[in-house]
Amino acid sequence: MTAKLVLATAPVPLSERYGPLAGAGSTEPSFGVACLAACAAREGFDVHIVECSAENMDIETAANEILAFDPDVVGISSTTSGITASASLAHLLKRRKPGTVAIVGGCHVSALPEETLREFPAFDIGVTGEGELTLLDILRRFDSYRQIPADCPGTVVRCGDDIVRLPPRPLIADLDSLPLPAWNLLRGFPRSFRPSPARIRRWPCASIVLTRGCPNNCTFCDRSVFGRKCRAYSPAYAVEMIRDLRANHGVREILIEDDTFMTFRPNVIEFCERLISSGLDISWSCLGRADRVDPELLRAMKKAGCWHISYGIESGSPEILASVRKRLDIGQIRQAVAWSREAGLRTKGFFMVGFPGETPATMEATEKLALSLGLDDITVSKLTPFPGSELYADIERYGSFTRNWAAMNVLTPVFVPSGLTADDLDRAASRMLRRFYLRPGLVFRHALYAISRPRLWMFCLSALRALIRSTGGRTKPRNSHPQRSGSLPKPAETVGAAPVQPTRIGINTLYLVPGHVGGSEVYLRSTLERLVRNFPSVEFVIFANIENASSWDEILRQSPRVRTVPLPVRGGNRFARLAFEQIVLPALAKREELDILWSPGGVAPVACPVSQVVTILDMLYKDHPSDWPFAARFAQTALVPLACRVCDRIITISKFSMERIASCIRCAEGKICVTHLAADPRFQTRPDRDVRQRLCGIIPADAPWILCVANTYPHKNVHALVASFDRIAPKIPHSLVIVGSPMPKWGIGEPLVRKALARSSHRDRIIRLQNMTIENLVALYQGADLFVIPSVYEGFGLPLVEALAAGVPCIAAQRASLPEIGGDAAIYFDPDRPGALDEAILSALSLPAEERTRLVELGRARAALFSWEKTASLTMNCFIHAFADHHGSGQAASSPADSARFPQ
Repeated sequence: MTAKLVLATAPVPLSERYGPLAGAGSTEPSFGVACLAACAAREGFDVHIVECSAENMDIETAANEILAFDPDVVGISSTTSGITASASLAHLLKRRKPGTVAIVGGCHVSALPEETLREFPAFDIGVTGEGELTLLDILRRFDSYRQIPADCPGTVVRCGDDIVRLPPRPLIADLDSLPLPAWNLLRGFPRSFRPSPARIRRWPCASIVLTRGCPNNCTFCDRSVFGRKCRAYSPAYAVEMIRDLRANHGVREILIEDDTFMTFRPNVIEFCERLISSGLDISWSCLGRADRVDPELLRAMKKAGCWHISYGIESGSPEILASVRKRLDIGQIRQAVAWSREAGLRTKGFFMVGFPGETPATMEATEKLALSLGLDDITVSKLTPFPGSELYADIERYGSFTRNWAAMNVLTPVFVPSGLTADDLDRAASRMLRRFYLRPGLVFRHALYAISRPRLWMFCLSALRALIRSTGGRTKPRNSHPQRSGSLPKPAETVGAAPVQPTRIGINTLYLVPGHVGGSEVYLRSTLERLVRNFPSVEFVIFANIENASSWDEILRQSPRVRTVPLPVRGGNRFARLAFEQIVLPALAKREELDILWSPGGVAPVACPVSQVVTILDMLYKDHPSDWPFAARFAQTALVPLACRVCDRIITISKFSMERIASCIRCAEGKICVTHLAADPRFQTRPDRDVRQRLCGIIPADAPWILCVANTYPHKNVHALVASFDRIAPKIPHSLVIVGSPMPKWGIGEPLVRKALARSSHRDRIIRLQNMTIENLVALYQGADLFVIPSVYEGFGLPLVEALAAGVPCIAAQRASLPEIGGDAAIYFDPDRPGALDEAILSALSLPAEERTRLVELGRARAALFSWEKTASLTMNCFIHAFADHHGSGQAASSPADSARFPQ
């Protein structure tokens, strides 16, 4: 019977590998494991891959995944930092399934073979050096004898109480003899995996290695796996590997991971030529040495799709570079970076602090070099003397060294040079990163680059969000705030209890310019008024802009639990407002000790230390992009999906909008809460005899009217209503009253309306109004013979509900949310059918009295289904779920979507 093999990587979650930088951490699958699996599969073995590391598994989860395949042999590939977790995984597997053979491979066991098996008894056999041929040898022998082979070259074996190291296996001379990596065995490949955000330009992507071995003599590098002799896949094989990734897996970006890719210049040139002639739509990045590049080579790489090159620079001190035998001088480094930039390539530099002999002066020299090279990105790590490196053997001569395998992740200072402290190294690395990335010119350059690629912006800002969240939301106990005595307990204190209601909610109103955002302003003010009234235990903090800071007085008078925090920014200045939202609001949220930050304007801070809820009214920018100016559409395209991903819950205003958000942004409907809008109660009052008197001077005293309440965005279709009225005007005595603001000069809707008016033979009967008081608007609704909403797109359609509440027969386009909101209380027309609107208006105006009365009563009953009290209640329910999810309390009993009941 053929042995069942599972190949796995070390089960070290991102939080343990990267600490507070986990959000920016890489989840790339192991190229080496995919190569091992391909070799085993080609030989007929039943092989599976469990990518514990890339899939962010802990030990328990990894064991469950592996045992689901019922393996006979488990091979775990591990670095030094993952060796302890790998041993714990092997121990758990053997305990749950006795007789399982545990193989360990990778750089740690290759460097310390006997020590590894001695320290970790759960491993039966270790593979040293290259693993493909050795693994096949082990599997064949195990298949034949059903026992652990004790005589395979390239292994270290546990034989009873003894540990035996076998002679090394010769290196593979012809790498082209190996099969293509078994990408198909990686679950969800390639879309389930991602590298660090700064390393990708397109999506999805994959990492490959095109050379093995390193001829250089750097004292801090480990060459125990592939040796010193450099070998390469042929350019033809390399391009075939990329062709397979593009054609069979949809990969669009390649990351060439090997340090020695540029060792053989002719190979690189041929690789570029073959890649160009292949016609593959692929972009790629690579690592390089400063002494291996030249302008011609870099131009060829750029032409072949290369866009990014990373250089191992290490230090800005010539003495340090010489001491670690880097064999580079500062002049070569400067020249290589300059040539790369001239070729149009983005550049990154790898730097380290903590070398033997390091001093504050040498670290300052490194910082100065990093700042002066013109690099786009840098990484600053701590020198880590890995087993297998020359430094490892006598590192303690140069300072203090802690042999803690799990801490050897290049972020933790396990080695501290004499004369320095671990804090010195941490501060130097942090200062270098801060001074590099906070330069205004670089911030602007990165912003331009990222904004042009919204998906990458999401990755980068999500990483920033993870970093800020890792610092914690509050800096002092909840009850330390003078206004918060007696606050409700945190979710962690209420296990098994009802969901915890947040007690301090911030509202981001920086987008709001009074009188300029229509239904969005009505929604916010009406909902907030009911939240304040109906939830007396909650405090509200309104973050206001210059335009709206004084407009909250009525709500402030309503309760002492509401206060404003005015900010020196105008809502109409989009760039400044976005900057305040993304940079200032997170800090204020932390300072104010918020439980929830609610952004009703559709855009939210991407990196915020507290739970967030965002309201998305519709997907107009995506469904009707021509209605938006380029800058606004561009910002919405980038920021709305980001807001949906980073916020704990999304509020929208109709089932239609919920489905569009879920479809366009690919988020689960269970994350979205529907809270319908409602008419002001004044619309529900019965009309009195003084309606026309109140409108005296606004409309003709003796003429009946048809009403439309809409601005002039093209999707509102007002121009079509004007044209329709012009056609039917000779048949009716009515005027057409249009209430709404003309849109800005960049819009195409207002010119369309003006053009329709200019063509009309009855424009003297068309009345345009704006800036109406609520009393006059109610009177216009109540006195109208008919209300028409011709819009081809609405996220909700608040004027329709207002008209229904006012007792006016309604005509609506059969589009978007309008049938959902109007139900059977409105008359619908197809806006795409010529003459349909004309017919609908004439038909509605000629309704018999009893039919008209029936329609009016249906409308009032329909409007009664919507109330701001219900909206406020559902909104608070959404806040509760978001708060519980953010703190991991698991207290929410049902999803927000379940709590929203759609009127039928």
